[in-house]
Amino acid sequence: DIDLGQIRIDMKREGEDITTEEIIETTKIIALKDHMIEITIYERKDQKDSKEKRKLALFIHGGGFIGGDVRTKGNQCRYLAQQSGAVVVSPEYRLAPETPYPGAEEDVLGTIDWLEDNADRFNIDTDKMAIMGESAGGHYYLQIIYYSVCVFFLLCLQFFLS
Repeated sequence: DIDLGQIRIDMKREGEDITTEEIIETTKIIALKDHMIEITIYERKDQKDSKEKRKLALFIHGGGFIGGDVRTKGNQCRYLAQQSGAVVVSPEYRLAPETPYPGAEEDVLGTIDWLEDNADRFNIDTDKMAIMGESAGGHYYLQIIYYSVCVFFLLCLQFFLS
């Protein structure tokens, strides 16, 4: 038997925090289509009240689709926020097998939609959004890119055929 609970516990090893500046970490519950998920927002303290629109980085944690979480990758997100100056957002997407495909992918896409709808509230520029992930998170990143290219292609095709 596979002990999924033990596998998830073993995946929760946090890296070392190597940030040298204060990073503000905020957790929010956001509403998606028919459920809610938690996101964590990381931003440099010296940029919190900036009047300029800030860059955005969406970081999708890994975990082999069945594990991993935002907290475990928090130090990476803090360091990314410090070094890039971007607001880093990481969604706590639903995991398999409790949530079958495409649940986690819908959570990531829903997070992007939520960020676009709330960009002014957080003073972020979604036109300057980087999307990245590791392991399963990298897979979700590629799925988003593939989905975006397909939608764009279909819109172009529709335009030229009409």
